[in-house]
Amino acid sequence: FPVMEEASAKTETFSLTSVVPEDGSQADVFNLFVPDIQAVVDGFNTSILTYGVTESGKSYTLWGTNDDKGVAFRAIQYLFAHVAEGAKISVSF
Repeated sequence: FPVMEEASAKTETFSLTSVVPEDGSQADVFNLFVPDIQAVVDGFNTSILTYGVTESGKSYTLWGTNDDKGVAFRAIQYLFAHVAEGAKISVSF
């Protein structure tokens, strides 16, 4: 979708790989990241970033709530489940 920059009136086009509908669940969002998280198990580096305006739901998407965990919590659960299966994983911050 095109985005208009005020100062230059230049149009930029960005492509999207997926969009979660407004009624999408935390599980729906997490499922979009499973291939990236599996890449960690397979020995590759990956990052999950959120970007947006204030109050747009970035923290909620990453962390969720006590009753409905977000992407970060689910990713950690996924990684620990695979560690239990014998995969070797290294994490750094």
